[in-house]
Amino acid sequence: MSRCKPPKPVSFPTPIRYEWSKAYLARPKDNLIAHPDSLLKHPFRPSFEKHGDPTMDCLLDWSYARIWHSEAEAFRLNRTFTEKPAPKKKFPIYANRKAPLVEVSKERFNMRRFQNVPAKVETRRTAAAPLRPLCTF
Repeated sequence: MSRCKPPKPVSFPTPIRYEWSKAYLARPKDNLIAHPDSLLKHPFRPSFEKHGDPTMDCLLDWSYARIWHSEAEAFRLNRTFTEKPAPKKKFPIYANRKAPLVEVSKERFNMRRFQNVPAKVETRRTAAAPLRPLCTF
């Protein structure tokens, strides 16, 4: 017979088990503006929308389109525009920042005991010798 061990005490709580439920789409608000005229307090309404149901012959001969274009143009010309205020002057972000100092190139420091010693540059080839091509097999 095997004996069951008692569960060990743990320092963290056991996870809560939730019941499954369907996930629903959280749609954001529609903040796109289809046309700037859609935000007006008195939007444009053509005259044929006020008369009632459209007739088929006016739909087929595009007379509604002609009426709409002429009335929309008149509506846009008759409305008054408010003047935009003058743009504010933009100040630089770092207005109190000092201009960067220009570094003055100083003469290279050499210790006195190394003043007459030339720099060691070793290329392992003579100045007139051309570069050898890579080995090709």
